[in-house]
Amino acid sequence: MKTIPHNIFISSPKCLLISFEFKEFNRESITILQTVKADIELKFKNKVSYITSAFDSLLVILDENYPNLKNLKAELETILRDYTIDSNSENSFHTYEIPVCYKTFGQDLESLSKHSGLDVDEILKIHSEKIYTLYFIGFLPGFLYMGKVDEKLKIPRLKKPRPKVEKGSIGIAENQTGIYPNASPGGWQIIGRTPLEVFNVDKEPPATIKPGDKIKFKPIDEVAFNKILNENPSELKLL
Repeated sequence: MKTIPHNIFISSPKCLLISFEFKEFNRESITILQTVKADIELKFKNKVSYITSAFDSLLVILDENYPNLKNLKAELETILRDYTIDSNSENSFHTYEIPVCYKTFGQDLESLSKHSGLDVDEILKIHSEKIYTLYFIGFLPGFLYMGKVDEKLKIPRLKKPRPKVEKGSIGIAENQTGIYPNASPGGWQIIGRTPLEVFNVDKEPPATIKPGDKIKFKPIDEVAFNKILNENPSELKLL
């Protein structure tokens, strides 16, 4: 068992930020984040409306019917002061296969090719052969942050974000790859698109894939893309 170094800050009139002192971001740190998150949701379900996780922190959003943020902070500090977790334990993680149509929808593949010195087929091979870890879900509901991409594929975000990136688009920004869950503005370099629906607000939970899970991309052509899109876009395949 090990204690978890942390700090709790009031980040806004309705939010607390729990910052953890991880030496590195890996499955153990993801397990800690998700375990603490689940415990807070259970013990403070009448005081907390929502909790979201990042690399090394949890943002705890106060329920509108519970007005005392300082009291909640004190209660959390009491619980987390001596909080321990089995360092050898892990949540139940899964590996999912995500089909991607690269060439038809990869509007930034040529730019990435020029930046990396690789031809498009090499880019597709490198990107799809690696198994990625889902770090966390943000910057909009359901956006999947995964890493790390091969050093050869690292590329900065676009200097000028697009006003609209299509739902299911697969992008690269620096050493991460991500999936846009819905059409939205965005600045990642788009290399393909998946026909699968990775996030749906009408489902519980809205996102099947959770932090710590693994993702393997599978190249498909446009015919296969349209078949999945029209027949069963919500079926996620486990590896």
